[in-house]
Amino acid sequence: MIDNPRLTDLRSLRTYLSTHTSAMEGTLRRAASAIGGKGDDQSWVGPAANRWRTDANGKRTHVKAEVDRLISEVDRAIAGCPAKVTVNEAKLYDADRD
Repeated sequence: MIDNPRLTDLRSLRTYLSTHTSAMEGTLRRAASAIGGKGDDQSWVGPAANRWRTDANGKRTHVKAEVDRLISEVDRAIAGCPAKVTVNEAKLYDADRD
């Protein structure tokens, strides 16, 4: 028996999603906070800027919810994977990946 390559791939996917989602969310949050609203530190103000800010915050929330749902699916797949598989099973998985 050898380490399950599918489990390795799923764990890598989960790490990738978590890392990049956090970075993207922070970027969108900073962009939205600099636009619209009130204050001298705003880079764009007015009704159009306020609509853009509201839209950007809505999209950020939606994307985060979707990625969180995807991470939950990956977690379920990880939980259902055996840690070890036969060499044949690993070869079949590798062949299906390509």
